[in-house]
Amino acid sequence: MELIKFDLKKKYSLPPLVAALGHFDGLHLAHQQLIAKTIGLAKSEDASSTVITFDPHPDYVLKKRQPVGYLTPLTDKAEALKTMGIDYLIVVPFTIEISRLASDDFETAVLDKFNIRKIVIGFDYRYGFQGRGNAETLKRKYSVFVLEAITYRNEKMGSNAVRQMLMTGHMEAVREVLGKYYQITGKVVSGRRVGRTYGIRTANVDIPADYQPLKIGVYAVIVTVCAVRYRGVANYGMKPTFKPTGAAKLEVHIIDFSEMIYNEEITVEFIRYLREERPFPDVAALAAEIRADIEIVEKMKVDL
Repeated sequence: MELIKFDLKKKYSLPPLVAALGHFDGLHLAHQQLIAKTIGLAKSEDASSTVITFDPHPDYVLKKRQPVGYLTPLTDKAEALKTMGIDYLIVVPFTIEISRLASDDFETAVLDKFNIRKIVIGFDYRYGFQGRGNAETLKRKYSVFVLEAITYRNEKMGSNAVRQMLMTGHMEAVREVLGKYYQITGKVVSGRRVGRTYGIRTANVDIPADYQPLKIGVYAVIVTVCAVRYRGVANYGMKPTFKPTGAAKLEVHIIDFSEMIYNEEITVEFIRYLREERPFPDVAALAAEIRADIEIVEKMKVDL
């Protein structure tokens, strides 16, 4: 897959395209259906498949909501789309200038830079100034396929619902909507090394700032280290037994693992919310609680 950072001033000479338009944060099951349709139509049209998306998210630039991060930051999104089989990912930098383009001007400035045979969108797709463009305005110029609404528990399947699930610890529901566990990839960094003093080694994960936060607490997790998956227990929070930090930190105990992995990138998948984070009177009490958490995870049926 080729990643293209779109430039308004540049001309492009890509092959004929079937293009999926949208934000695709989370790449949940509805997104996956839309991507699969795009790839299928591209094959039938003897064209290449592409996703045309914005970065950063328009809501952040237009201050419609606080910039708290993404379910799938751009790097993760690109990797997922590559795995799905998309040929091109075209990322349009979203700016105030772009936001002020009327729908037909957006078509001229962006879409018409490519040889688009068909456009694939969700039923509620909007574009152009104040979101005045929609499927009907696109159909004036392009062949358009509209994916109808896909629901989860009688509500529209969407990224905002997943964010709410993450903030309330409903990880099983998150998996049902995403089709996989919510995950964070980060580098293992040096910590206080307190865990080794009571026999429970932990990996401190430096979380990139562009990830959507989740509920503070303790989780059953799967940890991927050097392409091998392990069960684990993760604390996402402020470490209140020690000196609390200003921002949530991710600390993971990997079960049946004792290798040194400083500076390694690992991926943490959040399986189940186990309990609230809370302070303990001393390290011994904390260690006893972590061992109880580990025992719960060891008894869980989790496919690695």
